[in-house]
Amino acid sequence: MMSGKKKKGYRNPVIRKLRIEFIAVMMAIVVVFLVVIFGVQYFSSLRSFENETRETLENALNSISRMRNNPDDFIPSGPNNAPPISEGDPMQGDFGRHKGNLADFRDRMSRTAVLVAMIDSSDSITVIQNNIFFINTDDVDGLIRTATSASRDSGEISDHSLKYMKRTLSDGSTAVALVDMSVEQSLLRSELVRSLWISTAVIIAMFLLSLFLSRMTIRPVEKAWEDQRRFVADASHELKTPLTVIMSNTDMVERSLNGILESEAPDTDQRSISEGKLKRNLHRMENVREESIRMKELIGELLEVARGDVGSDTSSFQEISFSEITDDALLSWESVFYENSRKLTGEIEDGLTVNGDRTTLRRLVEILIDNALKYSSEHSETVIRLKKEKSGKLLHLTVTDEGVPLTQEEISHLFDRFYRADSSREKISGYGLGLSIASSITEAHGGKIWATSDEKTNSFHVTLPM
Repeated sequence: MMSGKKKKGYRNPVIRKLRIEFIAVMMAIVVVFLVVIFGVQYFSSLRSFENETRETLENALNSISRMRNNPDDFIPSGPNNAPPISEGDPMQGDFGRHKGNLADFRDRMSRTAVLVAMIDSSDSITVIQNNIFFINTDDVDGLIRTATSASRDSGEISDHSLKYMKRTLSDGSTAVALVDMSVEQSLLRSELVRSLWISTAVIIAMFLLSLFLSRMTIRPVEKAWEDQRRFVADASHELKTPLTVIMSNTDMVERSLNGILESEAPDTDQRSISEGKLKRNLHRMENVREESIRMKELIGELLEVARGDVGSDTSSFQEISFSEITDDALLSWESVFYENSRKLTGEIEDGLTVNGDRTTLRRLVEILIDNALKYSSEHSETVIRLKKEKSGKLLHLTVTDEGVPLTQEEISHLFDRFYRADSSREKISGYGLGLSIASSITEAHGGKIWATSDEKTNSFHVTLPM
């Protein structure tokens, strides 16, 4: 008997590999999903910061252009920051409309720190605004020269986390704007770190969840694997017994015949001994014949179960009378029950039809009758009932016999392959495949099969759609 409590299936390399592949697929999906989500979020933030920086630079250069066109509207500032403009100050509006301090060229919708300067035709640098705190007067000249010497009108000064934009004005001077990118870069790094932490937590949680889900998902596969392993083991065991009898009897017959052939011309006594040996050999050959028939029956049932599609060929289905099939089976088995000191009776409702295969449905009814014959008590009565259910959509077949009551544990395994209800039934011929075949036939016809038991009787029920 199998010790399923140790979960042998999980130690099977095929099942283990299948679980690993399931978990790997789950984790790959999660990782790709996280990469896409946080990747889109990261690059969206990056693009937003770049757009804000470009707008800040353009606004600063546009303000310088307006200042050059209307110089009387502005009061030049020194090279360093001037006091910030207070709330309600006229300079809160568009630069170039009012006189004011030129120390605040920062875009009102942006918090990006900006440095704005001009280089006139004499190569003299004038700082108009500088609110980048880490750039002092000594650094301004070098940064402005770096920006103006670049071949492109905009770019980065990576050593100082700055972006620049320059523009040549109508009077020949050059306006240069620098913005500080350190805050945006810090925010992006923080967002990246936060995304990594969230991703790690999600991956760990999904890994644990996938472990649990893999057990649930693989459980039917594991059961099928164990059923197959048990099927092969039980089939081997069932075939081994008749093969042993056949081989043993064949060897004995061979030795006996060789002894007769090697003996001298027999006298009367010797002839009598030889006849006795021949009779024993005939008996042995009868055993061989019986066991061969038994093996043929077993192999036939094994093939039915191994196909796994008993009666599933719907192309052969047609409208047939299940009442007629049941009644014919009842008449065929009445004499068999009588010969075995038992009684078979029926309560069969006429005119009940189903869409199915006549041969396999007849097999279904006979399996249930044969099962009742094997396991019913001597001088007992087996009753076959067939009726239409109240819904009018199903017919209900019941085969009830009087025998040893089945336990709930036994009922739960009755339709498993090679299952025999208890050890006391081992003396009864059979292989534990009949009810498994009956279950396959019922399922192929869209029906249900189950068993019930009370203190005196055991009943097998089948419902089929009409």
